[in-house]
Amino acid sequence: MNYETVRKMAAEGDASAQCYLGHMYEEGEGIEPDIQMALSWFYCAAKQGNAPAQWKLGKMYEDGVGVAADPGAAFNWYQLAAEQGFSDAYVSIGRAFQTGRGVVEDFDEAAKWYEKAVDAGDSRAAYFLLILGDEQGNAQAQASLGFMAQAGRGLTQDYAEAASWFQKSAEQGVADAQFMLGAFFRDGTGVEQDYSKAAFWFESAAEQGYARAQRNLGLLYRDGLGLTKDPIEAQKWFNLSAASGEELAKTNRDELAAKMAPAELDEAQRLASAWVKK
Repeated sequence: MNYETVRKMAAEGDASAQCYLGHMYEEGEGIEPDIQMALSWFYCAAKQGNAPAQWKLGKMYEDGVGVAADPGAAFNWYQLAAEQGFSDAYVSIGRAFQTGRGVVEDFDEAAKWYEKAVDAGDSRAAYFLLILGDEQGNAQAQASLGFMAQAGRGLTQDYAEAASWFQKSAEQGVADAQFMLGAFFRDGTGVEQDYSKAAFWFESAAEQGYARAQRNLGLLYRDGLGLTKDPIEAQKWFNLSAASGEELAKTNRDELAAKMAPAELDEAQRLASAWVKK
């Protein structure tokens, strides 16, 4: 559309036209560049809830283009755009948390926003996650990279690479990563199968209250895989997992209970109660 058409639509209150007119003034598309006019039209569109304009206004506040730089105001505009699912805003919010511009620095939050951007199809976010996970050693980013490599989201699917990222994250205490690493060792996915290591990582996550890990640790105790077979200990973990709402654990608990003596069931419940209280 030409300038006159866009200008007329914008003047009539069309938010998309207002945003596009801002772009035309910013880039000098068919008219002389005018940053102040660009800012004005982006603001009009943003106030009407136009997500691209909200993000663009955030960028102008972040970079000090046409206005005094204000990282806090930039972050607020990014949030408004993100609430509407605008993926560029996810990356910008991730960068804000990573650099501490406009918000308190928080690498874990940065990783969450970058992963959200990857899920929305933004390839740049994978690069920023790699920086967080590799260069800065952030455990949440490492876990995110593990899930991405496992599923082929934003990274080439590579189970060995996924296992490597999960290992780095698990060693820093991230329960999600500990559980996934346990599952990888149990199944031989990306690593050599090792039930003892599977038990170790399931227990690490289970001790943090991770219900799926509690159930899987119970299965290893029930079947004597990587651990000495112990139905009482298995039932303890099934009880704990079931209490957290893990449906499969309820089935495992009831099936095992049918094979146990009353005294054994009482002991398993006592151990579970003691774990909760500790």
